[in-house]
Amino acid sequence: MKLARVLIVIIISAALQHELKAQTCGFGCLGLSGFYAGYTIDNYDLTGLNERLNQSLLFNGIQNENVNFTKMKGVRLGANIFRAKFHDYFITAKGFYQFSKDEFSTSNKSSDGSPLSKSNYEMNHWGLGFDFGIPLFNFLSWKILEGGVKFFKAELTNQILNENSKYEDEKYETVDVEIGYYVGTGIIIQIIENYINIEGTAVYNLMRINDLYDSNGEVYLIGNSKIVEKGGISATIQLNIGVPL
Repeated sequence: MKLARVLIVIIISAALQHELKAQTCGFGCLGLSGFYAGYTIDNYDLTGLNERLNQSLLFNGIQNENVNFTKMKGVRLGANIFRAKFHDYFITAKGFYQFSKDEFSTSNKSSDGSPLSKSNYEMNHWGLGFDFGIPLFNFLSWKILEGGVKFFKAELTNQILNENSKYEDEKYETVDVEIGYYVGTGIIIQIIENYINIEGTAVYNLMRINDLYDSNGEVYLIGNSKIVEKGGISATIQLNIGVPL
């Protein structure tokens, strides 16, 4: 996690040093702001979550099922606080909120066709980040390095079908906000320069979540692994709407 913080410092330091040397800057050198919306796929090591969900199914007499959460999919909404452009590089500060989830339903069904159990796992988070990049062509730029911090809240909802064919809800969540970091790279394709562009980013997440708790503060089962053991590769594609300052 220290690596991500070091990389963010490097991005800012490199940009500031280059700015001191720059003699000219083009259109938008005072900066661009704007907002964006995108779609993200996050990969995590959810070994502990899967272990406990499978254990819960066995406790409830549901056999021959295998929960295997690996990917979180969701929507990201955010803003480029500023994107300062100079003659041969740019830097960006950004903030965003992301809704991510994965779902599982048992293949075992009741007499009316309803799954015996359903699970919904969410990991929504706020994020703050910086990037440093260079233009390659008039229509294409390379984000050489992007890094940032994320603030997570996770929630698990289990629904078990009872004898009356009604679902009983069990909810578990993190007690505190979990902190993670990310570092990656990406490209920006200009549609209308300085106003509309498509941005693609691939990053590696550094994070973990130890346990989830119910409303009484009781831990959700006991496992040999953490709920989220470690991070993984994430990919985001987003549409940016820019406003020159």
